[in-house]
Amino acid sequence: MQQYVQVTADDRQTQEMNNNVSRVFQSLYANPLLNNPVIVKGLLFSSGTDLLVNHKLGRAVTGYIVINSNAAVNIYQSATLNRAPTTGIILKSNANATVDLLFF
Repeated sequence: MQQYVQVTADDRQTQEMNNNVSRVFQSLYANPLLNNPVIVKGLLFSSGTDLLVNHKLGRAVTGYIVINSNAAVNIYQSATLNRAPTTGIILKSNANATVDLLFF
């Protein structure tokens, strides 16, 4: 997310408006969904099998959302030890499916 650029004004009303806008933006910066989420498409899941997914975030995943699927499926994080959480995440599913995920 682009950082808000503060304005400097001599006018009290303009400065007050700037401060209010700045507070709104500051409250949004912490939202991980607004800070460079990544969509990974076409992931082929086999029921009960680990799938190492390169999430392309450059940091550990905060969460993910299934945005498309060709079957009724639950995607969950595997109990397998992930040695490189900043580059990938190990996921499993309860069914065979092709899935698109949004990582944040």
